[in-house]
Amino acid sequence: MLGAVGTQNRFMTRYGFYECRAELQKQAGTWGAFWIQSPDIAKGEDPGIYGAEIDIMECFTKLGTDIVSHNVHWAYGPHQQTTQGMQS
Repeated sequence: MLGAVGTQNRFMTRYGFYECRAELQKQAGTWGAFWIQSPDIAKGEDPGIYGAEIDIMECFTKLGTDIVSHNVHWAYGPHQQTTQGMQS
């Protein structure tokens, strides 16, 4: 079963608490993810102005079925930046 929940143009908050409970996939191909992202991220390169994408959790089965990764991305486009990331 595949699914997605998006709140773009429906819900916006500056601060808050976010929680997710999900059963992650075991098969290769698709991946489960939980992230938050600024709606202005593609408009410029300064994350202080345009925001970032925070990958709270992504599960890529190629890393193993019990490993999730975490990352931050900003400056969408030709100069996109990404943190080194972390796996747990």
